[in-house]
Amino acid sequence: METPFNTAAYREAQVAAFSQNIPDARPTIIEFGGKPFGDYHASRVLPGYDPDVKAGIIRDVHSELAHRTIGGTCITIAVHAQDILSPPDGRRPAARIRGDYGITYDAELFRMTEEARQVHRIPIANVAITSTPRKLSPENEEMIGEFRKKLDQEFDAVRILPEIDDYPYVPQSKVVSELTQAQPIAAIPQSELIVSPGGGSGKFSVAVTELAHKLNQGESPHYIKFETFPVFHMPLRHPLNRAFIAATVDLKNELVELDNGLTNYDKDVGNFWLLQALLKAYPGVETPMRFFKNPTDMGVNVIESGIRDEVAVAEACYAEVQRRIARYTREVNEGKELAITLDRIAEVA
Repeated sequence: METPFNTAAYREAQVAAFSQNIPDARPTIIEFGGKPFGDYHASRVLPGYDPDVKAGIIRDVHSELAHRTIGGTCITIAVHAQDILSPPDGRRPAARIRGDYGITYDAELFRMTEEARQVHRIPIANVAITSTPRKLSPENEEMIGEFRKKLDQEFDAVRILPEIDDYPYVPQSKVVSELTQAQPIAAIPQSELIVSPGGGSGKFSVAVTELAHKLNQGESPHYIKFETFPVFHMPLRHPLNRAFIAATVDLKNELVELDNGLTNYDKDVGNFWLLQALLKAYPGVETPMRFFKNPTDMGVNVIESGIRDEVAVAEACYAEVQRRIARYTREVNEGKELAITLDRIAEVA
């Protein structure tokens, strides 16, 4: 009996879409949205979805990049500093929790890296800690110092990207300028895949840093974003997109309907304009990124290719929204989440 979602059909379509978007002989930065494997949110809202299917897609894309681009390929994992810090420097009452396992994101970084290498044959080599406050409390200063020592033992390259003051309410040129000053991770000609334990980890800031350094060295790099949710070609109020907002309501994501009728979310819209500001600083460089006309052009998103039963998917999405309400209610009562999160998810429900 066929399940509501066909994983095999989806994987084939997603890899084919990537293959069409990877240019030959130029370094390419690919950002993988969401979790690289163990995506249980997707498996709950898409019955039949293999939560580890993205691991296979990453291996396929990593192999194709290695064959089609120059300089080799590396994989970097990113984590947002304010997801692992305690108050007053964190962005929650307590460190962010990976709900499926009940562990903090600093522990999840090591758990995910080990699983990637040992189980899924994904050779994560580097790590970037993004949006790190420039001034930390003494407790968090000590925590980051000890954390850095552990990272140095586990990864080839470790980069700490500073927080940009007043972001996103600053000119895009200032954001680009600050990220350009950060030290790159990959070698200049290398292509790079960027993954993370979950959404809102600052992967795009890593991508812009890498792109800027490659442009600075006279390269003509490309950027692609792998996206699962939101689903570009489905209405803003489609159950899958509403379930996505419920799942990321603590990250303050907002869905937007673009002029071309496609759906995206506010952070990708902002990232699109940051990319335009970066390209403006290098007017003479030819790169496929100049063909991006809207935020969805940056992404490869074909999740709808696997859907076989829309009604079953809608029912699963409704159940997921209710599950998220129960989870956030519990976390607010335990002092682990902000009360405003419940107000935001009530709007979705």
